[in-house]
Amino acid sequence: MGGNGSVLSTRPAAMLGMLLLTTLALGLRTIGLNSQLWYDEIASVLNCFRPPLGHIVTHYESGNNHPFYSVLAHGAIWLFGEHPWSVRLPAVLFGAAGIPATYLLGRQVTGGREAAFASALLALSYHHVWFSQNARGYTALAFFATLCTWLLLRGLRQDLPRWWVGYALAAALGAYTHATMAFVAAAHALALLGWLAQGWAARRALLAPILAAVGGGGLLTVLLYAPILGHMEAEVAHASRPSHAAFAHPTRAVHEVLLEIADALGASAALAVPAVMLACVGLASYWKQNRTIAVILLLPAIVTAAGVMAMHRPMHPRFLFFMASTAALLFMRGLFVTTGWVRSHWRHSTWRGRKRIDLEAVAALVALAVMLPALVGGYLRPKQDYQGALAYLDRHVAPGEEVVVVGITAALPLQRYYGRAWRRVSDEEELRRLTDTGKKTWLVYTIPRYLERGVPELMRGIRRNFEIRAVFPGTLAGGEIVVCASRERAAAWPASGRPPADKPASRRPASTRATSARPASTMTAWAGTGSWPRHRAARLRLPGKEGAVPRGAAALRLPACGTMTGCQGSK
Repeated sequence: MGGNGSVLSTRPAAMLGMLLLTTLALGLRTIGLNSQLWYDEIASVLNCFRPPLGHIVTHYESGNNHPFYSVLAHGAIWLFGEHPWSVRLPAVLFGAAGIPATYLLGRQVTGGREAAFASALLALSYHHVWFSQNARGYTALAFFATLCTWLLLRGLRQDLPRWWVGYALAAALGAYTHATMAFVAAAHALALLGWLAQGWAARRALLAPILAAVGGGGLLTVLLYAPILGHMEAEVAHASRPSHAAFAHPTRAVHEVLLEIADALGASAALAVPAVMLACVGLASYWKQNRTIAVILLLPAIVTAAGVMAMHRPMHPRFLFFMASTAALLFMRGLFVTTGWVRSHWRHSTWRGRKRIDLEAVAALVALAVMLPALVGGYLRPKQDYQGALAYLDRHVAPGEEVVVVGITAALPLQRYYGRAWRRVSDEEELRRLTDTGKKTWLVYTIPRYLERGVPELMRGIRRNFEIRAVFPGTLAGGEIVVCASRERAAAWPASGRPPADKPASRRPASTRATSARPASTMTAWAGTGSWPRHRAARLRLPGKEGAVPRGAAALRLPACGTMTGCQGSK
């Protein structure tokens, strides 16, 4: 099938280099590991990590539960106590393990130098570090998906039982971490069926081990999920309702993926397009080298996207995070091919002389350097700053004043995790009765674009009767914590819920219109101004880049009821 068939370079320098790179990756993923948890992590701690182990492996309340990760996080809590760093520890370890796994896969499909630079790209990627410090199963899924691809290629080159058994085990553990791993295995099966069909006479002996590996992985997955299959069926039926189709629009998914690529590069969204173009050049090069390898690398993303959207599930970019290693390999191949073409066509002899200037290595080092500002900036803030909002309220809420929360993403952390006995407001009528009392009221919400989409009347009432006092941004896109206070004398709230006659909705001030991207420095200027941007498309920015935010991780999905009373969170 082409490519380099060695398991790992036998040169001591290469092995030492990979050991040092993995150690560096582990160190980068421990910096700031004990920072605040964000909503999904808090929901997982409360519902998936704290319960007894027997409950964890036999219950599946929502897609927020990644079963294998929940088991590992429960064990970490048992060993080290409950801390942000301990519940994130499995994600850190799998994230660091993804670096040598990327190198192993790269050695199967390309040269050692490309594989090493692709691994370094992943080690320094802000995006990969962010997920490695996220108490969710995505880095574990990425590790097992990369490992499966490597084992598959090893098995095709060297038909030994250990490769096929390893594939079955890795596929089952990956699927037990996150069910989308089933799409990866299905894509591998489709690619291999096509490969067998092209040369059936010479390759039919591999049919049995391939079926055993894929089928064995499926059987192990069913056995692992057997205690919770009933719970999963009910959750999938609820989450696949037609009302959720709007969240699964392909255009939205492509837009979010481009923004996520920009985050991974530590650059503005404008640089996502060149990065994608380089990856496409890399894919074309792999296609020219070996079509089967190109299909095995790319088909899992296509099958996963098609399968998720066919189920009317939101196609969040994080569902493609398992492609991180493949994306790094494609990008680095494209960079090397493009740089090689430039060198070959450059007139000056200096650029042609490989011994004098290694232009490919220089270009790779520049790409790595581009990501460093985002990597550094990502350590400056927590994912969501609930504690900052709590400290602000403790300082400013006077005796006799009331604090209320809006939305499950504010209520669950502040009420259940931080233990604040604050009232939750769920609809416009309840908020109207609250403001009619004339008592000063403080209000807290977060992830506002989902409130705008799910309960627009309530948000209009908040804008009319409250003013922003403080905004606490974090590295989660759209995850700012917004603290408001009721106006001293709010305008009369019409029973119809519409704006007063002298302020028709069509003549709302320009400050209430949508803003597609607003720096954090501008976000803080909202405090106390009463200016109400439409958060539906708002983006936060950290110094030097767009928010230092994996935007896929920010996309919490609203349940069909539209009240956020049963938010499904990130899956």
